[in-house]
Amino acid sequence: MEQNLDAKLQLIEETFAICRQDIDTKCDELHNAIEVLRQNLIMKLKLELKHARVKLVKRRKRADTINEIERVSSPRDSFRMEVESLLLRGKSDILVDKPCILQIKWNKIEWPKFNTLATITTEHAPYYRLKNRPINSFAPFSSTFLNVVPEKIAIDSETKYLAITDSEQAGVHIFTPDGQQTHIINHTSMKGPYGVFIARGKVYVTDIKTDFVYIFEFSGRLLKRFGGKGSTPHKLDNPTAICVQWEGGFEHIYVCDTNNDGVSIFNSNGACFRRLAYKLLNKPVDIKIDKSNIYVLHYAEKCVCVFDKKGTMIDKVCTNYGPSPVGDLVTPKCFDLDEEGNFYILDQASDSVKVFDRKGNWVHSLDNAGEFMECVSVTVAAGDLYILSRQGVNAVHKY
Repeated sequence: MEQNLDAKLQLIEETFAICRQDIDTKCDELHNAIEVLRQNLIMKLKLELKHARVKLVKRRKRADTINEIERVSSPRDSFRMEVESLLLRGKSDILVDKPCILQIKWNKIEWPKFNTLATITTEHAPYYRLKNRPINSFAPFSSTFLNVVPEKIAIDSETKYLAITDSEQAGVHIFTPDGQQTHIINHTSMKGPYGVFIARGKVYVTDIKTDFVYIFEFSGRLLKRFGGKGSTPHKLDNPTAICVQWEGGFEHIYVCDTNNDGVSIFNSNGACFRRLAYKLLNKPVDIKIDKSNIYVLHYAEKCVCVFDKKGTMIDKVCTNYGPSPVGDLVTPKCFDLDEEGNFYILDQASDSVKVFDRKGNWVHSLDNAGEFMECVSVTVAAGDLYILSRQGVNAVHKY
């Protein structure tokens, strides 16, 4: 009996020893895991600290620029020279000398289109500094899509839904106004979606690889496809932009036929009933329409050509600014107009949006102090400016 008890005690001790050994092993593993997590956390914090320091340096440089500009208090002509000198030396803040488009409010200047404030620098020189900061930015593709190449952005003026063409996935991404994706519109024959327009429950898309125009319902159902490569009236060659207007109850679809050097106008059935300025426009890349005129962005001449509704060219605006290069267009890609007739032209060479008044005078260059890069598209809707960029992660900046 006593021997059996001793044997049981010995078995218990051995079992306890084994359990203790297992516990020690698990503790060591847990300790190692905690150490790995600690090292990863330290590395992450170091990276965040590094990024924070970089941002701080940028802000300090920006503040130095602002202080340097605000210290200028010379008469008007020398003030302009001082400002242009700062700009030519690479300073990021652009100044505005068009007080007619600003609203004076309690000794401050408001530019509602950019939701910004600027202060009067000198009583004798009406130049104003604008803080070009976005009121909202979101990266709609960063967490969901790895292989996305956004090309153009369009916004439904009524619903505020966003449509972004994607040449990599050959589709059109639809987003809510706050940046939440609802669905993707695509078709088996669509290879290179580029230009886009969204209105009245339809999405219009140009395909620069197949040279077709697609008309979809908002849900994604294909309604119509027309075009195809060629130079005859019903054909297209590199259609880069599209705009739609309803005139007298009829749907008129304007397409920039870039390689054919003109604009083709189609009806809702896909029949071309007019060609605008064919062989007169050298590489038109974008088109917009208001109640009175048709505006075409001329890539080769770096300006906006203005036509009346009969197709007669009546003006060229947004040409070179003059002695100072700050307002010059180098590689204009797309543009839009606001309700007051101001032009917002995306210049890819400078990664900026250059703003001109309705007469084509340069007003301001919006570059967000270099914080967004590789701008690819711009549009204006309901007083807000939207810029699509490929800054590491694809992002939409709202001003």
